[in-house]
Amino acid sequence: MQKAIFTALTADATLTGKVVGIFDWVPDGSGFPYVVIGEATEALADTQDHDGRDITCTLHVWSQAKGFTECLGLAQDLNRILHHQILPLVGASWIYCSCELLEPMHDPDGITRHAVLQYRLFVQIP
Repeated sequence: MQKAIFTALTADATLTGKVVGIFDWVPDGSGFPYVVIGEATEALADTQDHDGRDITCTLHVWSQAKGFTECLGLAQDLNRILHHQILPLVGASWIYCSCELLEPMHDPDGITRHAVLQYRLFVQIP
């Protein structure tokens, strides 16, 4: 699932043209803005004839632009790419993806803006 999300995000020229990177860890000295593929949880969601997973995945947008325009614009790009989209998975079928949470916030440094997006994904394993 992480690979499918990373592949979808990095394949989008509009998004990649706006950020310095899409990471699961941020290299030292990275500039802004960037996206981090963060935490995930997984629960069983089996049916009678298929194994399934109910997954939540958290993405983080980081920006140091004044105000929230850049940060929320990048969040909108993430939703355009992931919300209600079907992404190819190896060894599973992508059933559903939905953004369940968007929470913009100020970082304690007073400069950085941070948006947390949480996606719910259902996948089926043949």
